[in-house]
Amino acid sequence: MNIEKFTHKSKEVLNKAQNLVESIGQQSIEPAHIIKTMLQVDEHVFPFLFKELDINLNTFNLVLDRIIANYPK
Repeated sequence: MNIEKFTHKSKEVLNKAQNLVESIGQQSIEPAHIIKTMLQVDEHVFPFLFKELDINLNTFNLVLDRIIANYPK
């Protein structure tokens, strides 16, 4: 996998995911970390999609935080 072929947004998401993992003392980047940072980086697409799918974004974030908190440190 060549990270140089990723888009700017993709690189930003991975960088923020790595920072998130390091800041909470976890060992590896998991899908929930990537989803969490995708929600932070792109503030328009996900809220629109979640509204269309009738998914509560706040509840989704809370569940995502619980999943991340359960990863090993």
